[in-house]
Amino acid sequence: MIRFKRILIPTDFSPAAWNAINMAIDMCCGEKASITLLHVYPSSAKFDKRTKSFDSGLNSDLKGLEQRMITFSEELSKGKDLEIDSVILSGWVDEEILSFIQKNDFDLVIMGVNSNGLDNRPGSHITQMIEKTNTPLMVIPNNQTKTAITH
Repeated sequence: MIRFKRILIPTDFSPAAWNAINMAIDMCCGEKASITLLHVYPSSAKFDKRTKSFDSGLNSDLKGLEQRMITFSEELSKGKDLEIDSVILSGWVDEEILSFIQKNDFDLVIMGVNSNGLDNRPGSHITQMIEKTNTPLMVIPNNQTKTAITH
């Protein structure tokens, strides 16, 4: 069985992303592994791709988000032989995730389908990852109810 030691989970804090986080934790149970939570801030809608910038008034939001991510990572890893860290990048979501994957040596990327719980059609971010990354990608559906099988 392939053991995944370094897992990336891009997160937008949605229920779909939470499903992906839970799956990763279940998969790593009893294994020495690390999980990186990646959030791209601000959302693509607030990022100007042409100038590669965002409203400077968002900086105070970013500081609070960074602290929340650190606290969240610490709480998730408490009592587990699991290292969970967090990274926040600014930019265009697809480009930043793909660049981060290329610069780091992940064994697996796990993403939740984020379609507002209506269905399980993959959105544009997942489609971009499928098309452009060579790293194994696991897509977790909205209605995911099973946990990973670990032995």
